[in-house]
Amino acid sequence: MIGLLQLHDLFKTHPANMWISEAALIIFCLSYAAMANINGTRWEKHSQIIGIFRILSGTLVAVSLSSIHLPHQLSWLFYVIWALMVLIVVAFTWIYPEA
Repeated sequence: MIGLLQLHDLFKTHPANMWISEAALIIFCLSYAAMANINGTRWEKHSQIIGIFRILSGTLVAVSLSSIHLPHQLSWLFYVIWALMVLIVVAFTWIYPEA
């Protein structure tokens, strides 16, 4: 019961971070279910795109929940680092598509 009360407090103290983490968690769960159901169908060619959404949304959940532990003025720092890492990964996969 105490854990549920503390979660409710997090939605009051860090509403943007919590809603971002909830949305990213929903996207992660949907993409995970889609990957499980897409194998062996004609939609299998889209599995790489769904996999990218799964990775990005999963890391965004971790980043948004981790940013709660920082002071409110520095919570944007985790999002900037996450965005830079996303750009690096996208650039790497664009330059080296076979890797």
